[in-house]
Amino acid sequence: MVDIPSYLPCNSKVMKIRFFALVILAIVYCKCFGQDRFIDSLKNELSQHQPEDSVRVKLLNRLAFELHFNQPAPAAKLCL
Repeated sequence: MVDIPSYLPCNSKVMKIRFFALVILAIVYCKCFGQDRFIDSLKNELSQHQPEDSVRVKLLNRLAFELHFNQPAPAAKLCL
Protein backbone atom coordinates (compact mmCIF):
# COMPACT_ATOMS: atom_id res chain seq x y z
CA MET A 1 0.00 0.00 0.00
CA VAL A 2 1.26 3.47 -0.89
CA ASP A 3 1.27 6.12 1.81
CA ILE A 4 -0.14 9.45 0.64
CA PRO A 5 1.40 12.48 2.31
CA SER A 6 -1.01 14.33 4.54
CA TYR A 7 -0.44 17.69 2.79
CA LEU A 8 -1.93 16.42 -0.48
CA PRO A 9 -5.72 16.82 -0.70
CA CYS A 10 -7.13 13.54 -1.98
CA ASN A 11 -10.78 13.56 -1.08
CA SER A 12 -13.42 13.34 -3.77
CA LYS A 13 -14.75 16.88 -3.24
CA VAL A 14 -11.38 18.44 -4.05
CA MET A 15 -10.99 16.21 -7.09
CA LYS A 16 -14.45 17.24 -8.37
CA ILE A 17 -13.55 20.91 -7.97
CA ARG A 18 -10.27 20.41 -9.82
CA PHE A 19 -11.99 18.54 -12.63
CA PHE A 20 -14.67 21.23 -12.92
CA ALA A 21 -11.99 23.96 -13.03
CA LEU A 22 -10.12 22.07 -15.74
CA VAL A 23 -13.27 21.74 -17.85
CA ILE A 24 -14.04 25.46 -17.47
CA LEU A 25 -10.49 26.39 -18.48
CA ALA A 26 -10.70 24.14 -21.54
CA ILE A 27 -13.97 25.76 -22.63
CA VAL A 28 -12.57 29.26 -22.16
CA TYR A 29 -9.43 28.33 -24.10
CA CYS A 30 -11.45 27.00 -27.02
CA LYS A 31 -13.72 30.04 -26.99
CA CYS A 32 -10.80 32.47 -27.04
CA PHE A 33 -9.17 30.94 -30.08
CA GLY A 34 -12.38 30.22 -31.95
CA GLN A 35 -13.17 33.84 -32.78
CA ASP A 36 -11.16 34.19 -35.99
CA ARG A 37 -13.85 32.68 -38.19
CA PHE A 38 -16.48 35.04 -36.80
CA ILE A 39 -14.22 38.06 -37.37
CA ASP A 40 -13.49 36.87 -40.89
CA SER A 41 -17.18 36.50 -41.63
CA LEU A 42 -17.82 40.04 -40.37
CA LYS A 43 -15.07 41.35 -42.64
CA ASN A 44 -16.59 39.50 -45.60
CA GLU A 45 -20.01 40.99 -44.88
CA LEU A 46 -18.45 44.45 -44.66
CA SER A 47 -17.03 44.12 -48.14
CA GLN A 48 -20.56 43.55 -49.49
CA HIS A 49 -22.12 46.76 -48.11
CA GLN A 50 -21.90 50.30 -49.41
CA PRO A 51 -19.93 52.90 -47.42
CA GLU A 52 -23.04 54.88 -46.44
CA ASP A 53 -25.15 51.89 -45.40
CA SER A 54 -26.60 51.63 -41.87
CA VAL A 55 -25.98 47.88 -41.87
CA ARG A 56 -22.30 48.63 -42.52
CA VAL A 57 -22.19 50.82 -39.40
CA LYS A 58 -23.66 48.01 -37.32
CA LEU A 59 -21.14 45.55 -38.77
CA LEU A 60 -18.27 47.95 -38.03
CA ASN A 61 -19.43 48.28 -34.42
CA ARG A 62 -19.70 44.52 -34.03
CA LEU A 63 -16.28 43.98 -35.62
CA ALA A 64 -14.67 46.61 -33.38
CA PHE A 65 -16.25 44.96 -30.33
CA GLU A 66 -14.94 41.54 -31.32
CA LEU A 67 -11.46 42.85 -32.15
CA HIS A 68 -10.95 44.93 -29.01
CA PHE A 69 -10.24 41.82 -26.94
CA ASN A 70 -7.32 40.49 -28.98
CA GLN A 71 -6.34 43.28 -31.37
CA PRO A 72 -7.08 46.68 -29.81
CA ALA A 73 -5.16 48.78 -32.38
CA PRO A 74 -7.21 47.69 -35.43
CA ALA A 75 -10.39 47.99 -33.35
CA ALA A 76 -9.54 51.62 -32.52
CA LYS A 77 -9.08 52.37 -36.24
CA LEU A 78 -12.54 50.99 -36.98
CA CYS A 79 -14.08 53.26 -34.37
CA LEU A 80 -12.72 56.43 -35.98
